[in-house]
Amino acid sequence: MTKILITGSTGLIGRHLGAALRDRGDEVVGLT
Repeated sequence: MTKILITGSTGLIGRHLGAALRDRGDEVVGLT
């Protein structure tokens, strides 16, 4: 498991990217 930081996580791409990474088993931290 990898811990990943996403900036802009409430936008269209960030939201889908975060969901895909969580489904893959990664730990996601999002900043707006």
